[in-house]
Amino acid sequence: MNYENVRDALKELVTLNDPNTTFERTFELKDLQESNYELLANVCDLLGMSEIYLDD
Repeated sequence: MNYENVRDALKELVTLNDPNTTFERTFELKDLQESNYELLANVCDLLGMSEIYLDD
């Protein structure tokens, strides 16, 4: 999912990583990593810093 602003993307990251958040299904660590990476790449795009993840 692409976010319109950094605030919304960061809010989603906080929710996903909050130990008190419960999910409808069980997630593997890899699922969380992929979700976090996608959100962080979106934040980089919004800040005009795509080179941070494109240099991998």
